[in-house]
Amino acid sequence: MAKLFPTTRKELTHSAMQCFNDCRMKYHWRYECGLVPTEKIQALEFGSAFHKGLEFWFKYGIQDAAIGAALGDAEERRLTVEDQIKLECMLTQYMETYDHENFTVVEVEKPFRVELRNPKSGRRSQLFDHSGKIDGLVQDTNGNYLILEHKTTSDINDAYRKRILIDAQICEYAIAIERMMGITIAGAIYDVAEKPRIKMKQGETDEEFEARKAELLAKSKTGKTTAKKQEPETGEEFKARVMAALKPESFQRFTVLFGIEQKKEIMTEMWSISQDMKAPKMYKNTGMCAKTGMECPYLDLCRAKGDLSMCEGKYESRKVNEELEV
Repeated sequence: MAKLFPTTRKELTHSAMQCFNDCRMKYHWRYECGLVPTEKIQALEFGSAFHKGLEFWFKYGIQDAAIGAALGDAEERRLTVEDQIKLECMLTQYMETYDHENFTVVEVEKPFRVELRNPKSGRRSQLFDHSGKIDGLVQDTNGNYLILEHKTTSDINDAYRKRILIDAQICEYAIAIERMMGITIAGAIYDVAEKPRIKMKQGETDEEFEARKAELLAKSKTGKTTAKKQEPETGEEFKARVMAALKPESFQRFTVLFGIEQKKEIMTEMWSISQDMKAPKMYKNTGMCAKTGMECPYLDLCRAKGDLSMCEGKYESRKVNEELEV
């Protein structure tokens, strides 16, 4: 009897592979069950809104439209007023910093889906297609094609720079775009923006002011104090501080070139992971439950052994890879 294979092929994305490597149960909840946490991770939401602004900037080159698109996305994502001000300031400064580019934009936010193939035999995967979306494709003055990848981070330090040099994600994207468009991708431009870590001043409550006033009076030799209640910082005041905090080094670009051997290595890794994912045994990697103090968004679901009735309101069903749909 002929062996049957699924009629619907799965999309293999970098995020899915990374999730599978981090924790197979997390992969199961997200990519096989289609469950996503209802509570969003604010840092990711901020990065997505920033991406939306850059998408409009590189498509249309109109500053007001780019900021408007980003802020509209920020409201939809329920970002705080503080983050919305940071978003506007960062985009304004970014567009002034890169008012003139030394490359030509070829594609913006381009999705891809190509066959996943065995790098040794050329055989097509029976289950997976390789899919994703690139932030941009550009061509430099020498005619070289480069992937443009936007990143936001809280600190552009040496560790961050070193990680970029071995980042597999964009090399994976380059391989797919080469296959889809019939061109050679020389490398990538990592376009990194550093988010200011300053906080919006919230002011004092009446109770906090009275307590501080009493402490000052106790230390005063005259029994008097000129202390005034600290009022919340206005949006304009905070905006001025954010703009002052944004320095030229807050926006940096790193160009990484991809060699033939590196591309072969990445293709081999992708194929190997895809084979592990075909009929995987699911188990928890408890080392990822609270990595660097951040709780895994699926920890509650694992503790409930998958019983959604014990996690009411914490998860919702979403179509897998819906962000890749055109």
